[in-house]
Amino acid sequence: MEQFQAMYWVHRSMGDHGASKRLDRCLLLYIQSDMRYEWDEAKRLSNVEKHGIDFALVRAFEWDAAQVMSSRSSNEPRLVAIGPVGRRLHVLVFSIERRVVRVVSFRKANRREVIRYATQD
Repeated sequence: MEQFQAMYWVHRSMGDHGASKRLDRCLLLYIQSDMRYEWDEAKRLSNVEKHGIDFALVRAFEWDAAQVMSSRSSNEPRLVAIGPVGRRLHVLVFSIERRVVRVVSFRKANRREVIRYATQD
């Protein structure tokens, strides 16, 4: 069984000029290649209309190159991953329940997210 590991460090600046940074939190996530993906069909159609991206494309998401962080904007525990699909970075909002990745949102990364991905240690 192939296993992908996605690791993300959240840094917080300690000074006004950002010269001193420390590790604030580390999230270690293992996604196994045999995990299933699920989503709400109405949400998938809404995502296609809003972002032009079908949730089915998430199967090509490259977990081994992804940066993953927790999301604070929901009542349920969610994660946000930035990673490539082919040659383009995408943002995946998801939750994990047992061996299922539940897709909430999937879209192309914006310029700010691309820069953050490229400058992360």
